[in-house]
Amino acid sequence: MKTKKTWKKWTPEEEQFVLDSFGSTTIQYMMDRLKRSSASITWKYQKLTGTCDAQATGGFVSPPIVAEALGVSHRTITLWIKQHELPAKKLYEQRKVDKNYCYSLDPETVWKWVSKNKERVNFSCIKKGVLLPEPRWLEKEIQNATYVKPPRNWTKEEDNTAWTLYKSGLGYREIAKHLNRPEKGTQRRLTTILKKLRENATI
Repeated sequence: MKTKKTWKKWTPEEEQFVLDSFGSTTIQYMMDRLKRSSASITWKYQKLTGTCDAQATGGFVSPPIVAEALGVSHRTITLWIKQHELPAKKLYEQRKVDKNYCYSLDPETVWKWVSKNKERVNFSCIKKGVLLPEPRWLEKEIQNATYVKPPRNWTKEEDNTAWTLYKSGLGYREIAKHLNRPEKGTQRRLTTILKKLRENATI
């Protein structure tokens, strides 16, 4: 005997997520978040808006979606809107709702703002597939941010050169430049060398 399939009721929070996300995130991302099928999500969006064309309803997203895409908090997005000219449209002025949902943002405009404010964004925290369409330059920025050059071990010759230059009166910056090393790394290495010399002197 076949069991009757029961339909999972939509919550107001799920409906809001569909309105915030449809057309600006991947359908797979929405399916993973809602644990629902593509057909179910599309049907719900059409039921709420009267169309399946996200651009026809504005194509805008809420700050929480932008925050998740950029790897920052909702508060940071609100701060960028208020203090750093992140373009956004104010919504729900007549309703008392969560302040994080009082703005609506255009994904393309967000990415344009990011391209001009790269110093504010940690590209290693970017979550792809959330804020669409994504610009072509994004992948390169992510690769540059996530690539960490492995540290190069100090050789005995470099230790001797660094110590000789240090005794001659050169500063850390000049020594680092001579050895093609970071200044802070050179300073730490010379501190280690000096410590070892002092330890050996007391033996």
